[in-house]
Amino acid sequence: MHDLASVFAIDIAAYAVISNHYYAVLYIDKEKALNRSDTEVTLRRQKTVSDSGHP
Repeated sequence: MHDLASVFAIDIAAYAVISNHYYAVLYIDKEKALNRSDTEVTLRRQKTVSDSGHP
């Protein structure tokens, strides 16, 4: 989860792991997201996709 937070414009405020699910409280940094270029967004997205093309 922290890996995804470093790629996307989010901060993890809190989370709880339960036996069969989890809760997450996220802060979306809208200004940071809107200031990223298309190239930067594409490069960050590629970090989350495996060689098969699937997350």
